[in-house]
Order: sequence, then C-alpha cells, then structure tokens
Amino acid sequence: IISNNITKKFKNSLFVLNASTKWILSIANLVGVCHPSYRKFHGPFIVVGSILANFFTESLKTVFNQSRPKDAPFMDPGMPSSHAMVSFFLAASWRHVLTGNADILLAVSATIISLLRVICGYHTFDQVIVGAILGVFLGHGWG
Repeated sequence: IISNNITKKFKNSLFVLNASTKWILSIANLVGVCHPSYRKFHGPFIVVGSILANFFTESLKTVFNQSRPKDAPFMDPGMPSSHAMVSFFLAASWRHVLTGNADILLAVSATIISLLRVICGYHTFDQVIVGAILGVFLGHGWG
C-alpha cells in the first residue's frame, strides 16, 4: 500500500511538472528577451520564431492527422508533438546565442519536457521524436 501511494504521488508530481512546462518556457524566454545582452535582437527574434514554430506544428498536425494515444485527454491530432518541437526549437535557437554549458542544459530540459509528454500519455514516442527532430532542424535554421 505504501509503495502504491508513493508511485501515485510521483506520477501526480509528473503531471504537475508537465502542466507547468509552458510557464517555465515562457519565463525562461522572458528572461532571455529582457537580458541586456540579448534584448536588442536575439531574444525577440527567437521568441517570434518559437511562436511561428508553434503555428507550423498545428498545421502539420492537420496534415498528418495522427491520433494521440488511446487514453490521452486531448482529442486533437498528436503528430508532431508541439511541446517537443517548440522546446527543441528554443534549445537549438538559444544555443547559437548563449555561452558555456547552456546548450547542454537546454537540450536536457527539452528532452525532459518531451519525455513528460510520453510519460503522461499525451503523445506516443514517435510523435515526440518527430517534434524534436523538426524543432532542432528549424531552430538551427532560425538561430
């Protein structure tokens, strides 16, 4: 009973973390845009690119029209994962601007966000992989 309770609490915490990823990305981008070094061009340019990438993802979902997993709480198509695409887009775009180990942190963060989508049952692994690949490709092109 204790083990089952711990598992349930852990899974609930993953759902809470997943639900907060859009806010985390928004705050991180706001910090990047407001930072004096990136405020003039890079930050706003990357944020505009992420918005366009999100619209592109929605268009691709209409074209592919692939269902989400059976028990997913959403009814819209799931291919590609917009969370994966936008988070990897941001990681790849900011990689061209930031220094140090920021690129590793961004890649790990994008990977965690994408895996949470699979763990929570919102996407299949393939939907997340396609979103991640498209995000990296578009992010490198944009950045």
